[in-house]
Amino acid sequence: MVIFARVVEEGSLSGAARRLGLTRSAVSRQVAALEAHLAVRLLNRTTRTMRLTEAGEAFYHSCARMVEEAEAADRAVRRLAEHPVGTLRMSGPVIGHRLLMPLVQVYLGRYSEVKVDITFEDRYVDLVAEGYDLGVRVGHPSDSSLVARRLMPVRQVVAASPEYLQQHGTPLVPEDLASHQWLIYSLLNTPDRFTFTRGGQHTSVRVHGRLTVNGGPAIRDAMLAGLGLALIPSLYVSEELARGRLVEVLADYEVNPSQLYAVFPHREYLPLKVRAMVDLLVENLAERPSQ
Repeated sequence: MVIFARVVEEGSLSGAARRLGLTRSAVSRQVAALEAHLAVRLLNRTTRTMRLTEAGEAFYHSCARMVEEAEAADRAVRRLAEHPVGTLRMSGPVIGHRLLMPLVQVYLGRYSEVKVDITFEDRYVDLVAEGYDLGVRVGHPSDSSLVARRLMPVRQVVAASPEYLQQHGTPLVPEDLASHQWLIYSLLNTPDRFTFTRGGQHTSVRVHGRLTVNGGPAIRDAMLAGLGLALIPSLYVSEELARGRLVEVLADYEVNPSQLYAVFPHREYLPLKVRAMVDLLVENLAERPSQ
């Protein structure tokens, strides 16, 4: 159908052959095969002239529209491959807005043809099933089919409100946690068991608590309300720790060290809108100290 449209537009088999990079005989065979398939004559040809039949005239207009739409689709896809355009759908942890929104602002300033649709939530997001281009996550993805770029270390802290510690005492070693109220963050792989490390020595502790929640901000609010201790990424509580509204305990122990990652479905043929955001994240976050 494409070859037939080009024959009509060029006015000859030879002209179509030159435009398509084919031999004249190959073009002639394709037109003949098309006529045989349709069981109609599309062109009346002599050695000097060529004219469309009535059937050929009607068929050409359909072929021309098909070719135009195919070329438009080709141009649109190539544009996506050559420039950051379209809508970038991202997901990130709730607290991620503190890190990500300033970078989204930079991204939008750089790439005027891209829209950003970003969702902040702490649950596990299936990027492929839910149609996301890119995710930012604390912890390496368990799905090995995803591509992960490490962005920055994330320090985990054990903390509580000053009021809670005044009333219940401050744990000095990990074993002390067994007698405290623990706020259980249900999205962790082992929400009630942790391994603390200091000086190469490892101490495993099981904790107990009456409150279980599935979001970092909810854990933080419960800590501020004096309901117990919790292990939480310092990103969630950096301001509260700085202002003294929360107090870090067992600070000389390391527990559940983690990383912030940019995660996306495929490395091959990565859209430029995604590559540009990943590069921006790496450029701005990779050299940051642990948060």
